[in-house]
Amino acid sequence: MRRCMTTTTNCRSHRRPPPAPVCLLTGALAALATHAPAQAQASAHYTLHATGTKATLGVIPLTVELRLEHPRADRTVFAIPVWTPGSYRLRDFPERITPLAATAGERQLQVERLRDDAWQVQHGAVPELTLRYRVDLHPSDRFMDPGETRRCITYEGPAVYLYVRGQTDLPCRIHFDLPDGWSAASGLEPTPDGGYAAPSYDVLADCPVKLGQFQQFTFTSHDAQIDAVLDCATELQFDAEKWTAGLKAIVDGGGDIFGGLPVRRYVFLYTLSRSGGGGGLEHLDCTAIGLPAGSFRANPASSYGVSAHEFFHCWNVKRLRPIELGPFRYDRPNRTTGLWLAEGVTSYYGSVLMARAGHTTSRQFWNSMANAITALENTPGRHHTSPEQASLRVWDKQPPDRTVDYYGAGEVLGLLLDLQIRHATRNQQSLDDAMRALWRSCEEQGRGLTAEEIAAVVSRTAGTDLTPFFDQHVSGTLVPDYARLLACAGLAYQRETTHEQVLRGVVTRTNAPPTFADQAAIERSGGGDPLGTCGRIRTIDGKEIKTAADIPPILAAADRPTLAVEFETPSGEVRTANAALEERQRGKVTLTPLDNADPLALAIAAGITSPKKM
Repeated sequence: MRRCMTTTTNCRSHRRPPPAPVCLLTGALAALATHAPAQAQASAHYTLHATGTKATLGVIPLTVELRLEHPRADRTVFAIPVWTPGSYRLRDFPERITPLAATAGERQLQVERLRDDAWQVQHGAVPELTLRYRVDLHPSDRFMDPGETRRCITYEGPAVYLYVRGQTDLPCRIHFDLPDGWSAASGLEPTPDGGYAAPSYDVLADCPVKLGQFQQFTFTSHDAQIDAVLDCATELQFDAEKWTAGLKAIVDGGGDIFGGLPVRRYVFLYTLSRSGGGGGLEHLDCTAIGLPAGSFRANPASSYGVSAHEFFHCWNVKRLRPIELGPFRYDRPNRTTGLWLAEGVTSYYGSVLMARAGHTTSRQFWNSMANAITALENTPGRHHTSPEQASLRVWDKQPPDRTVDYYGAGEVLGLLLDLQIRHATRNQQSLDDAMRALWRSCEEQGRGLTAEEIAAVVSRTAGTDLTPFFDQHVSGTLVPDYARLLACAGLAYQRETTHEQVLRGVVTRTNAPPTFADQAAIERSGGGDPLGTCGRIRTIDGKEIKTAADIPPILAAADRPTLAVEFETPSGEVRTANAALEERQRGKVTLTPLDNADPLALAIAAGITSPKKM
């Protein structure tokens, strides 16, 4: 293992399109072509100025110079994304941009704001155009340590890089002007002049960047270089060799499924802070992960679970993807029905990789699957909204009791598909083979896959038509036959059920006052978030509510189907709405070994959690 403070060489190569066919021209056309001037290729060059910047500032202003060589038109429209791929919600990125100046040579140009996220520069025929602008980063940004002792700043590409509207195919380069002692860490490809390159804006924006002082550790897997960057307020003293060995086991397991890694270099960018915010976000050649510093210090292996999930995204969603997820539109939501696969099946494989790496036991794996089924079947919305519909509507404000978590639903679906494939092929094929086939289809066709294509590839792997399963449980809301399917792995399915009364829209959490969301108002708005529909509960049926313990006696004594809920909105307004009283089932799922499990079932169970033999 090698420890250093700077990034190391990235020798990743990107796929290039095949050469254009050679056309035979007539003598006259050939003569004309000989004298025609060559069209210079347009390209974008960014310089990010951070000299004088302090990581400990509140709002951190950065100045960016975007030099556009050989503009394709007489005017250029620059735009900033309104979302980050992988994080399906609108962001405030346009509010953070302040254009400073536009020049063509020595000529000053006017910058016109067309709308919140776009600016236009009229420049005529020029060989080069430069736009200078300021972007503000915030301590609360994802993967930024919010503490005042942070040593790094971290940003997502879409928050910082303007793009030329309609020309996200432009090759891009970036240079960093950094304070003394700072380094840059990113999955971007280094260039000989000290900068970094990307074949398009999509790749540039996809790579988050960490600037400052950090620790870095390197190992290899499947002939690829893996860098693990640790950003913490203080230098960490721990058994780095043991930790990276455990991380390598996860990476090895992912490569074993797909026959190698699709990159020559991959980077884990960890932010360790007191709050531990950020979770994880996948990228083409890297991932950004936020972790509690205290937990990591106490047990570095606590980082493995989220690392396994995010690393599997190296294939699933970044390369193997629903057709709607690329090329991206950065000016509007990109909707897809496929997040149950992109995120949910990735959650399943996160658990699989942990088991195959030896970080969890087989028993722990099956307990986690039981917990996933329990959570899904205890979700009221699973009977109203399918995993596909939940994926499609993720951009909208949905009533919590009328939707389903596509992470959890997809995790269960991944398990059930794996069991069916293995059982139908007598354990000769698995979901591993289906995922590999889906990935190859995307690579060969240079595009994502439709929902119908995904179901067809999985069915082909199983050697039997699984379309009814997709119709009923992916597109539909039917409850699977868990007992029959889990018996394929030699497991008995048991669910103990209890009944409880709830008031629709009331949310209770540990150590927090009960809150209310007027679900009827949200539904009337078509999924929006109208002002005054949510807030802290003051009374239910006229009785004061201080804690969650005050609610059950009121519900038990209710003699009518709706109760009045008085709540205080975030603006301080007190409102009243009627909420429906509902009875819901809650269950606890357990999975235990069958006494009479046959050898095939035992082999299927072992095949899921055992390291894959290549």
